[in-house]
Amino acid sequence: MERPPEPPREHPVNANVAIRACSSPERSLGLFASQRMTKGLKIMSEEPLLIDESRQDMIATIDQDILALSPAAKALITRMYAGPLDIVPVLTGQHVREQREQLAVASARLQQIVRLNSVEGAGTGCILSPALSSINRECIPNAFAYYNWETGLVTLHALRDIQRDEEVTISYLQDDVYYDSNELCSPDNEAHASSEHRRSQMKVLRDEIAEHYRSISPTRDETMAAIAKVRDLIGVLKEEGLFCLEMALRIMEQSRLHGLLGDREGAEIASRRSMIVQRLCIGFEHPSCRQ
Repeated sequence: MERPPEPPREHPVNANVAIRACSSPERSLGLFASQRMTKGLKIMSEEPLLIDESRQDMIATIDQDILALSPAAKALITRMYAGPLDIVPVLTGQHVREQREQLAVASARLQQIVRLNSVEGAGTGCILSPALSSINRECIPNAFAYYNWETGLVTLHALRDIQRDEEVTISYLQDDVYYDSNELCSPDNEAHASSEHRRSQMKVLRDEIAEHYRSISPTRDETMAAIAKVRDLIGVLKEEGLFCLEMALRIMEQSRLHGLLGDREGAEIASRRSMIVQRLCIGFEHPSCRQ
């Protein structure tokens, strides 16, 4: 009688997610749902180990920054994934302990850890965070990460319903909303082609909206046209999975334009929607979200 397969070994982060080995040979670890999660749920929040203005800045200073961390925080970073050719995890035993400790903090290895594990563009700057270091990227993600400078926490939110045992992922666009290269998603991928088209739409709509504000005294028809363009931009952001602060600001912009037309009800509805998206991005623990 065959023995049933062993369940995958995992490290629980909280009741919602756990770190687990990925089945794909192209990935090492991943963040997986421990239970079904509904759209908009705050999946987790944690304090980052390192914060910098950009990934390049973090790579440039990681050698010095790690020296200022506690031994526990330093250990968390040196245990992060450093690529398939990293030999540090296989160096075991007391006889290689000194060699292992030296290699673990080698400059090239630390820089590779930052490249593979940091999240850039999640609010402001770049973060290196314990649990989020294991999250993978997808062209069409199911979650969004955001770092808030005031609370000092990075939060992860569900962009759609996520089923138990489904991998939790963030977008490549999380790192660079305006990237132009074709390196992140395969050009042969239908999702990639759709994403490229949506990014082109975003640029056109942003330019058209900016043109509206160059008018000193826009007419009512021009203001209504601007509302329609803002609405279209919000729709494209939503299709792309970018539930970000730009979306919240654009919805608030929509509210202001409705107010200029004397549409009080439309302005109030848009204002409430803007607050919902803002909370999705920054987390309900942010001071601005408290009653």
